Amino acid sequence: LMKLRLVTPATLIDVTHIKELSYIKEDGNNIVIGALTRHRDIEESDLVKKHLPLVAHVAGEVGDPQVRNRGTIGGSLVHGDPAADLPAAALATGATMVIAGKNGERRISAQDFFVGPDVNITSMTSLEEGEILTAVRLPNEWANAEYYFEKVADRNVWDFALVSISAAMKVSNGVIEDSRIACGAVECVPRRLDDVENALRGQQRSEQLAEQVAAIASEGAEPLNYNHFKIP
Repeated sequence: LMKLRLVTPATLIDVTHIKELSYIKEDGNNIVIGALTRHRDIEESDLVKKHLPLVAHVAGEVGDPQVRNRGTIGGSLVHGDPAADLPAAALATGATMVIAGKNGERRISAQDFFVGPDVNITSMTSLEEGEILTAVRLPNEWANAEYYFEKVADRNVWDFALVSISAAMKVSNGVIEDSRIACGAVECVPRRLDDVENALRGQQRSEQLAEQVAAIASEGAEPLNYNHFKIP
């Protein structure tokens, strides 16, 4: 936002030295990732790859090597750009955001965390003034799920997506028992494809089914005309 000249803060606070917010651990039925954990660490984590391979894979698709070695999961999620890779992956894996502020800690689902731009185009999430994201809790119930990630970018995979898809499916003997599918870059917030998920559940995987759900996914999809922000 500073680079785009949309905000000019009087003070910047560097949180990168808070080592207590950089970790990956198992906590009961969840994998918990500290907000300052870098993308590269998530990509290479054996724990994340075992339980949530979709998240590990998507972390490896973020930006370029420099971004992955410096950028953090918390930074990406709090920025909340719908064209970024991680917000849709968080939605597809049922992530819960852990938020801390002067009034204590609260937790909010990824579904409710991303809210789109405010009137000043400076906030894309439900974080309130004086709050920070401290951790992301990811249920490991999808440990044996199949996953899929794809993004279409204007020039190369390092660019922000024109459209992306993050999907996790529980499949047994060819039958799709459950699924979570989220799109990025199609609206101001990442979007769950509820109709597609409902159409998949309980169905035998087949090419015909793929064609049917593709038709469902495209229903009502229309490109929007918009003007880019004019940068001073």
